[in-house]
Amino acid sequence: MMNLENTIQTNPGPANAVQNRDQTRFLRRALQADAIFSGLSGVLALVDAAPIAALLGFATPAATRVVMAIGIGMLIWAALAFWISRRPQPTRGLVFTIIEGNLLWVLATIILLVGGWLPFSTTGNWVMAIVADVVGLLALLQYVGWRRLTK
Repeated sequence: MMNLENTIQTNPGPANAVQNRDQTRFLRRALQADAIFSGLSGVLALVDAAPIAALLGFATPAATRVVMAIGIGMLIWAALAFWISRRPQPTRGLVFTIIEGNLLWVLATIILLVGGWLPFSTTGNWVMAIVADVVGLLALLQYVGWRRLTK
């Protein structure tokens, strides 16, 4: 005789897919926020590279090219974060790659600002610090969502 209770609990049907989606909603939103922030920042860096370089304290063609390259990198990063957020089940490894990348961005910013190797303007220091704060917050939110995947 078939046990209806076991059939319902083990059936990986649409109800389980919806429940799984709800369990990952926080993580998906954190990844999508990262994609939006990175995407908008990347577009801004490409469209206004020279003014951004000048705002940071570097009004040279080489600095403009560096800002543009960072903008391209941010667009790629945004696409990756969005792709991971749209997967049926975000894998822990891919999510942790995003978290690690964000933490590396924050660490690199701290090293650049504290090390004093680059002569950022005062405004440039503030911009770099604020962006690092946002990226750090995104990493924290993603970590919370990542931890929920393990429970």
